[in-house]
Amino acid sequence: AARVKAEKDAEEARAARVKAEKDAEEARAARVKDAQDAESERAARVKAEKDAESERAARVKAEKDAEEALAAKEKAEKDAAKALADKDAEVQKLKDRINVLEGDG
Repeated sequence: AARVKAEKDAEEARAARVKAEKDAEEARAARVKDAQDAESERAARVKAEKDAESERAARVKAEKDAEEALAAKEKAEKDAAKALADKDAEVQKLKDRINVLEGDG
């Protein structure tokens, strides 16, 4: 009877040890999953920051492009005004010359 009890106690001890090992393995798996979740959150945060930086860079580029377009438009208007003034001066020279020729005739 004592031997049967001892075997039963040993079997219960083995079962308890197996259960403890299983619990420890589940705890390790939970820690690994928590670490993976934290890493995923970090990666998502880094991506969000990178996306925000890309948006900022695109906005800065758009502003710079708009400024360049405005400068080009202003230069074109200035060039057109100069060309018009040159034509006016050319017309005035021709009129003066006509007046001189008519005065001679």
